[in-house]
Amino acid sequence: MFRIFTFLLLIISFSGFSQNQSFKGFLIDYSYQFPSGQLSDKFGNNSFVGLNLINKKESNFFYGLKAGYIFGGNIQDSTIFDNISTENGFVIDGNGTYANIILLQEGFSSHFYAGHAVHFNDKNPTGIYFSTGLGFLQHRIRIDTKNQYIPQLNNDYKKGYDQLTNGLSTNFTIDYIYYQKRKQLKIYPESTINANAAKAYASFKKKAKMSKDIATLNMVKRIGNKMEKAISFYFKNKNLRDPTQNFKWEYILVDDDKTLNAWCMPGGKIAIYTGILKVTKNEDGLANVMGHEIAHAVAKHSVER
Repeated sequence: MFRIFTFLLLIISFSGFSQNQSFKGFLIDYSYQFPSGQLSDKFGNNSFVGLNLINKKESNFFYGLKAGYIFGGNIQDSTIFDNISTENGFVIDGNGTYANIILLQEGFSSHFYAGHAVHFNDKNPTGIYFSTGLGFLQHRIRIDTKNQYIPQLNNDYKKGYDQLTNGLSTNFTIDYIYYQKRKQLKIYPESTINANAAKAYASFKKKAKMSKDIATLNMVKRIGNKMEKAISFYFKNKNLRDPTQNFKWEYILVDDDKTLNAWCMPGGKIAIYTGILKVTKNEDGLANVMGHEIAHAVAKHSVER
């Protein structure tokens, strides 16, 4: 697993630091990860939320233990339900209609790690931390049937499709760690998180294949524009701060018929994959999916009020 940047990181110190910058502490971080090796054949990019116990020495060498939860929505394997789906790739539910099934990444990892830190100030351990680790990784495909009646995918049968796997794993990490001398939490402001998200979104657009279906893209934008206005109207009507007031909304349609996915980054950066369109079927169905994804971004900022 290769992690190249961290959106949000905070630290609680239980020992002070001197000019030699040695310290011990707990870290809580959110990271965006890029699978490698066999894992990349099954899953796409994912997110990690976890806890760290770190011990940093005077020499800028550090080591520790980290553990956390892995999650995401990009499943590469499109053959999972081949033996229970129609020739068009749909699973039929117990009522004889097309089932709406969402496939998600889910897992757990724990690693012992060690590395070297590079600082910007010789009196503060804030800086870039490079590390490599060895540990345990467990992952599976979480099959969300949204409480539909699908006999062939009841709780017991799901285990036959979730591809639960575990074993030893390695990772390489580049983290930015912020340290505040006062023993309190420091959370990056919304502007920083949105700026990081915008950079990641721009990078994604350069690598992903954009759909040339202008009509569908216009439908996505039309739905999004209605939701933008509805969200702002709701918070204004409730005399509450609009958590999307600093959003710079943007919409793209990714040409990928095998991926049933849609997501919204902080700051209103939205991507819809063409694969999800065969599930949503129409504008109302797509609006339901987009509303769910946008709600995640809105809820995170609402907590900050």
